[in-house]
Order: sequence, then C-alpha cells, then structure tokens
Amino acid sequence: MKSPQTLRQIQRWLRQCDGGCSCPGEGGHQDCSVGLSGEAVEKKTILPSRLVDVRVPRLCITAGRRGQYTALSHRWGGKSPLTTTRTNLDDHKQRIPAQKLPKTFRDAIELTRRLGIRYIWIDSLCIVQDDAGDWAAESKQMGTIYERSYLTIAATSSVDGDGGLFQDTAVHDHVKFPCGSGPGHMYFTNYYPPSEIPMVDMELGPLNTRGWVFQERLLSRRILHFMPAQLYWECLGGIGFKHDLGHLHFHRAWEQALCYYSTRALTFPSDRLVALQGVMERLQKRTGFGCVLGHWSDSALCFIKSLAWAVAGPLYAYASPASPGPPSPAPSWSW
Repeated sequence: MKSPQTLRQIQRWLRQCDGGCSCPGEGGHQDCSVGLSGEAVEKKTILPSRLVDVRVPRLCITAGRRGQYTALSHRWGGKSPLTTTRTNLDDHKQRIPAQKLPKTFRDAIELTRRLGIRYIWIDSLCIVQDDAGDWAAESKQMGTIYERSYLTIAATSSVDGDGGLFQDTAVHDHVKFPCGSGPGHMYFTNYYPPSEIPMVDMELGPLNTRGWVFQERLLSRRILHFMPAQLYWECLGGIGFKHDLGHLHFHRAWEQALCYYSTRALTFPSDRLVALQGVMERLQKRTGFGCVLGHWSDSALCFIKSLAWAVAGPLYAYASPASPGPPSPAPSWSW
C-alpha cells in the first residue's frame, strides 16, 4: 500500500457504501446490495469453489462455506501469469510461493489483507487452467463470482501482471510562489493530467480494452480502479442498470452496451458470447425476456430488428486481430 491515506480513503468509500458511515447524508447505497439480476447479495455470501487465502497465500477449497472475498480484474497481457494446473494444484493448496506471484497479484493480496478480508479470487489461480472440464464449469460461475464479490480490485492501468496496482507517479518539475502574506504557497507545473474530463483516462486504460472485463465490470457491485495518477471508485450507487428496465429503455441500453462491448479485444473469437453469458443470464432473470445467442426474443419485432445488426465502421484499435483458436460456434446471424 503506497500510503495510509489511500487505505483510509478506500475504507471510507466502503463504509459509505455499506451504510456504516457517520457522515451526514450517508445512509448507504441500497443498490449496491443488489446484483444485476435483482437479487440481494448478503454480506456473508456463498464463497466460490476455490479462493486464495491472503494470510499465507495458498489455494483453499471452500466447500460451500460463507464469507467475504475480493475479486481481481486484471489483464494477462502477452505472457501468462502464474497459473494453477493439474500438476501444481496440490502444491498450491499447501502454499503459493510469494516470489512467483506477479506484482499485480501481490498488490491485490496485500490490499485485501489490509482491508481485513481473508480471501481473494484470481482467475488464473482459482481455475485449473489445463483442465477443460474445470474451466468450463468455473467460467459459467464468473458472473456470480464478480456479482457476489465484496469488492472488485481492478488493475486498470496495467498491461500485464507485472504492472501492479500501486504504480509510481512521476514527479514533475514545479515552481513555488508565496501566496500573499499567509503561510500557504502556490505551485506551477508543466504537468497536464491524462484528461480534463473525469474518468476518461480510466475508460481508456489497458484493462478496459478487453472483452472479458466488460462483464466483470458490469456485474461487479463496486470496483476500485487503480490508475497511475488517480484512484477511482465505481459502484451501483451511481451507475449501472439501477433504474427502470422497461421494454424500450432496455433494448436501447442493450444496443449501446453491445456497441461498447464489440470494440473490445478477445484472444479467442469463440469467447465472444461466453464472455457475456453472465450478463445475459442475469438480465433474463430480471426482465423475464428470452435471449437467443445475444438477441432478445421478448417480441417478434424487437427480435427481427436485432437481427438487422451491422458493422458500424472500421474495427476500432482495441479490437485487435484475435490469436489463432477455435472459431465462434455461433451462427452467422449472431454478432
């Protein structure tokens, strides 16, 4: 943790969101206790099948226990981070060597420990990566994992696991001037912030260019975004599908979401629907609408209109060519 002030700010945000803050007007965010499906999420929720115990890093089998955990949202980048495989699964249950953990993992484990939370979910460690059956079963639960997480920790500015959360902020040259006759001073510098529009630098962060992260961000009830010059807090108290999901409003919102999602890159084209499955399942549950491979079938007119999708223009820079892999199993009429 870079500074005690940063930790206190995070704790303050969590208290305000939980409703445990004594500040006037801070009664908690009711929306943040409800997932996208509309169901309430208990503070002591059913834990994912595997978690990393942050006290002495090791992989734990939860066996249906209840508790709290954080979840890490991160970008693998060009190289694979430390993973759990069939070969080292038993070793990871005993201990995960700290020196083998990439910096982003170490930082997220440290933050979770400092917040007084025992467990963290990290995809590469909690899913057996070379077991197709385990990957298929656990990937279906990823929507639930991020929705029930007490806090999602997002390494938004890191291109891979070595980037870390707590990046060093550059020191900029400045000139100091006295401010009148008082004790204060003014500082002038040639530094320009990444953007004068709040959160634009976060939206353009390397993490937010990835397809899988779209679902992680949409389903998480609250997220900490780590950027070099700024720490951002995002929760359902201010964003998300917390207003009326009426018929026409819903379809407009879905079209906008797909436009945003389709600009993101996926390593394998076959993941395009899988990476959005958790969102679609929860929206089906909340609205009662049917969904056929990404097209909503609540009315014939809306379904036909949805089939008339088209590529709006050249591929965005984010949608880089996918690596060789299995083609998408979806039919040609599905985006």
